[in-house]
Amino acid sequence: MDVVLLHSRYRLHYSAWDCALSFFALHNETLNIWTHVVGGLLWVREGALFGSKLEKETDLQVCAVTTMLGWVMFLASSIAHGFSITSPRMEFWLWKADYAGILILWFARILFDCYFLLELCSHHSFVVAIMGSVAIFSIAGVPVVMQKRMACFLLLFGVMHLPMLLPVLSADPTHPLIQNFLLCNVLATLCGVVGFGIFVTRIPEVCFPGRFDIWLHSHAWWHIFTTIGPLLSWRAGYFLLEYRRQVDECLLHHANKPTL
Repeated sequence: MDVVLLHSRYRLHYSAWDCALSFFALHNETLNIWTHVVGGLLWVREGALFGSKLEKETDLQVCAVTTMLGWVMFLASSIAHGFSITSPRMEFWLWKADYAGILILWFARILFDCYFLLELCSHHSFVVAIMGSVAIFSIAGVPVVMQKRMACFLLLFGVMHLPMLLPVLSADPTHPLIQNFLLCNVLATLCGVVGFGIFVTRIPEVCFPGRFDIWLHSHAWWHIFTTIGPLLSWRAGYFLLEYRRQVDECLLHHANKPTL
């Protein structure tokens, strides 16, 4: 929190119990906590609803893993904003966990998209894509978590979007379901970009210091957008799933079938 722009409603010298009770009080972390508490519940709900549309065991497994990995981000964020003030050690490690949660959510999106785009084409291609993503996130993720290296953060943000290139380059991008899949993912990305832009520019408190100490300061907007974005990714998955059912095969192979 920026003490220059947010003038009041700070929690100081709180025990863990005091922090837990403060979840139900008004202060400048209240919205930060509850946006991701509620967002996490909505994320799990969306995962359960998506899973109810699946029949294959491997589809259900990927859906479950995606749900659990994504939920880590919401959980880590809520705990960090709720309890990081209890001690310097807790502050250090909880914020590291918060950064790690963001990367885990990004990896979950890669896992989900790569599976439904590649698994029916080639199990080998899916495994290679996931193992490559694990390697990249392991190498570039450490500087993000431990040192907040912005270059590595942006690199991994870009890597998360690589699966979106597959339907653009290899499938029929004019198919309505593919267009809707891409549109939802683009909107999800824009949520992250807009939210991050608000966060780094400190809008609106930079314009009205002290006026947004509790409600709708920049960090709260960042949380709102980083809740909407992941939920839109679930919506995108429905279009991808329906496309796969309609063509009854990998969309990459379908795009390359000769026309009779």
